[in-house]
Amino acid sequence: MLKRLLTIPSNPPVFALSDADAQECEMLLRRAIEMVRQPTRTAPPKGVLDAKPPCLVRIHYEPDEAMYVVTNTKSGLSMLRQRDITRLRAMCDRLGWQVVATST
Repeated sequence: MLKRLLTIPSNPPVFALSDADAQECEMLLRRAIEMVRQPTRTAPPKGVLDAKPPCLVRIHYEPDEAMYVVTNTKSGLSMLRQRDITRLRAMCDRLGWQVVATST
């Protein structure tokens, strides 16, 4: 009996698709094949990436949280939090963010 429970059927079950489902599957498969066969995009020229203006941020201290917070000067959104201001400045430098003001 145990042997009978462990046997795997030789033919997997086949599910019937409606004509609309079959057409949709075929269309999706053709589109996926087209996407794979298309050449990959090359990186933009170096000057294009350099032309992007830097993100301007300011660092201020939050006494309630005992952390320094990086805030975007345009949107006012808090972007990073860190207890060590030196590490926070290093993170901003790595991300290419320009620190315009620091208040403690």
